[in-house]
Amino acid sequence: MKLRKKILRSFSFFFILILGLTLSSVYYVSSLNRQQEFYQRIKDLNMTVLKLLTTAERIDKSLIDNFDETTIYSLHDEKILLFDSTGKNIYTSIDDAKIPYARGLLRELRDKGRKEVTESEDEFDVVAHTIYYNGKKYFAIGKAYDRAGRESLRFLGWLLLIIFIISLALSFVATLFLSKQITAPITQLTRQVRRISAPNLAKVVVDDNTEEINSLTDGFNDMLSRVDEAFAYQKNFIQHVSHELKPIAVLMANIERGLHDEAPEVQRQRLEFQKEGLMQLAAMINTLIEISRYENATPQTFPGVAHIDELLFECTDELQVLYPHSRFEIDMGANIESTDDLEVPGNPRMLKLAFYNLLKNAVDYAADGAAQIRLSRQDGQLIVRIRNNGDTLTPAEQPFLFGYFFRGNNSRNRSGLGLGLVMVSRILHLHAADIRYSVDDGMNCFTLRLPH
Repeated sequence: MKLRKKILRSFSFFFILILGLTLSSVYYVSSLNRQQEFYQRIKDLNMTVLKLLTTAERIDKSLIDNFDETTIYSLHDEKILLFDSTGKNIYTSIDDAKIPYARGLLRELRDKGRKEVTESEDEFDVVAHTIYYNGKKYFAIGKAYDRAGRESLRFLGWLLLIIFIISLALSFVATLFLSKQITAPITQLTRQVRRISAPNLAKVVVDDNTEEINSLTDGFNDMLSRVDEAFAYQKNFIQHVSHELKPIAVLMANIERGLHDEAPEVQRQRLEFQKEGLMQLAAMINTLIEISRYENATPQTFPGVAHIDELLFECTDELQVLYPHSRFEIDMGANIESTDDLEVPGNPRMLKLAFYNLLKNAVDYAADGAAQIRLSRQDGQLIVRIRNNGDTLTPAEQPFLFGYFFRGNNSRNRSGLGLGLVMVSRILHLHAADIRYSVDDGMNCFTLRLPH
């Protein structure tokens, strides 16, 4: 079901339900109020007749009847019966209306001690009640038809029904308009999404200031950015791997020539060449596997801790074996007071892989094979700066440093895959850490900020 139809159906259902209950409640309360008011009018008439009878004991019966006919007859088809405390009838109005169960109502008042009894007979209202007047006890029964009240109630019923029908029509029109307004941004977003394809990943733009729609648009654009990165990664990966795999043909030719060459020294050189090429190929494959593991990962909270000083010493020891001429200078800042200041939450194996790539990159690109490492603390974070005096990146190249397969001008005539810093960036992102590149006193400087 379309969202617009769902909004229209849901809103209409609840509006009809609430409006129907409200108008029905108004009618019901008005009906009860009419009945109670009419009961009180009957009781007032009964009291008026009783007062006339008790204050004018010798009054002419014809005078009371005349009063009954001209004054008391303010209600339609009313019937009034008055009884003394013994149940003797002391007055009956002159109309022809009957109260067939009058004796039953009298017994309810006299024998059972009830103060008031109300009944309904067709459209007539009947009330029986006890009256105390001048120290004596009387019983009164009144019956009448509330013509004015029932006509007013009937008019109210028709009025509420008309209001209900008009409100339904207005609500339907309003709901159509509002549902269209609400779903218009989503419809616009849908149209733009349908135009998106692999060659065209343009971001969507919706003309709407609603927070939810803006959040949805931003989330979709973020997803498009990640998809675009994935496509770029795939495209660059295929191009770069196809380029890197070209030496395989050279390796095969070298092996074939080595099979026909019996000189041990030549065979050894060819095997060394093959070993070096295969090691580079294996390094590329392993690096791509590691990156794929962290590609879509989000920052995590690691249960353990890593000692950064120990990881750095392990990395420098391993790199000096591979690069005998490399040198590492480690400087502890003045605010590093103990080894506890060098602890960070995280996975030691992953952080070691990140530091290994950074230090290998530093000594590989350094002019003198030296890398400077400085550790300090600032704002509750552990700061690690790694510097080398190699050729620096230009300002135009720096934004792409942590991108896939990036190779700057300073990497010419140097082996590499352009993936090491990508993996470093992903690992530090998992640890809620940050890495920045800058040129510091003419030197390459990588600054890492790790949560302490």
